[in-house]
Amino acid sequence: MELVDPKIDLVFKHIFGSSEEPQQLLALVNAVLETHDEPLIKSLQVTNPSIDPATLKDRQVIFDIKARSVDSEPINVEIQVVNQYNWKSRSLYYWSKMFTQQLSKGDNYKKLKKTISISFLDYSLFERDRCHSLYEIFERHDQQRLSDLLQMYFIEIPKLNDDTQISPNLRNWLKFLTVKNEADLTPIKYSNKAIEEACDMLSKISSSEQQRQFAEDRRKALLDYNTNMEGAWEEGHSKGIFEGRLEGKLEGKLEGKLEGEQIAKLEMVLESAQFKFGKLPDWAITQIKSTPTQELGQLLSQAMQAKTLEEWLQK
Repeated sequence: MELVDPKIDLVFKHIFGSSEEPQQLLALVNAVLETHDEPLIKSLQVTNPSIDPATLKDRQVIFDIKARSVDSEPINVEIQVVNQYNWKSRSLYYWSKMFTQQLSKGDNYKKLKKTISISFLDYSLFERDRCHSLYEIFERHDQQRLSDLLQMYFIEIPKLNDDTQISPNLRNWLKFLTVKNEADLTPIKYSNKAIEEACDMLSKISSSEQQRQFAEDRRKALLDYNTNMEGAWEEGHSKGIFEGRLEGKLEGKLEGKLEGEQIAKLEMVLESAQFKFGKLPDWAITQIKSTPTQELGQLLSQAMQAKTLEEWLQK
């Protein structure tokens, strides 16, 4: 039997995001931690297990998995099947929200716990052969760690074959995420109890016509979104939006040489930024909206030259 793709975020969440059976998620998270020689988690609880079927075709909805360890450490696990070219910034933004939401007004900072973000990516994000990465906060010169409160793991699935440094458990989980049919399950299914149960869950999902349709709808929504973004980016280049051929026209509009009030000018910058950097996080939108009207033309010009959202808005 052909299996639905376990990398589709909806399917991934069905398998790993259950509040009743979190052992699959626990085993997956610990496989990542042991690869990096980090202490394993004894138990965890999924804090956002529900899925609203009405949101399956909404490409902006994120089916991530939020959990909390027995020591109250926030954990976020997410899978990405299409490259939206902004994951470094988005993942850091999502991590920061988890980190800050631990405290209420007046709480002591000593209550802050290690916050763990794990991203499984079906594309290459970094220019290295290794498929697994751990980012923390270190001093540049002597590599002294500032704190262990930030841990961001990135697992690039296509690089699995080139990486000999990962644990056997993580290798088997990544092989699970790349299965296409029942025969692919045989070599890994009985490697441990959690993978066996995950294989059974995937087979069950794949045997349900309704679940297969849900997965296909979600896959199409994700691919359509990526296609639209790439098309917009290519259209922008072909029209010279980011190459400068229309720079004078756009800046003229922003500077008031053409018709348009402040709202229209802001929309022009926001739309152009969306074309180049993808969906903008709240902090970026806030910063753009706080830019004086007379500086919007310069801001647009800087966007054309910047390689990343952070480079653009931190100038």
